[in-house]
Amino acid sequence: MHLRWIKYADLLLFPDRDNSLANKPKGIGVALNYSTGDIEQLAERARQHNARIVEGPINRPWNICELVILDPDGYRLVFNGPRLDGEQRSFDEIVASASKGFKD
Repeated sequence: MHLRWIKYADLLLFPDRDNSLANKPKGIGVALNYSTGDIEQLAERARQHNARIVEGPINRPWNICELVILDPDGYRLVFNGPRLDGEQRSFDEIVASASKGFKD
């Protein structure tokens, strides 16, 4: 389930269809999304504190850059900010790219 109340304020819930998460940390399947102005600075601070970086910073086709960190309970903390390359696609370009699987 993807719940959004304002732009870049999202709650993503993932189902445990086969009960494979029963013995996993309690945060598995939950991603918390936060907006930040300087994703590179945040990534550097995370590295300095030995955070468990899952991915990023990585530019996404939908006009953001993301950094994904796993907290000690298994929650995915997704931080997003402006793309590092400054590229900004229009909504129509993003929708067209999504229909192709974001391959371009």
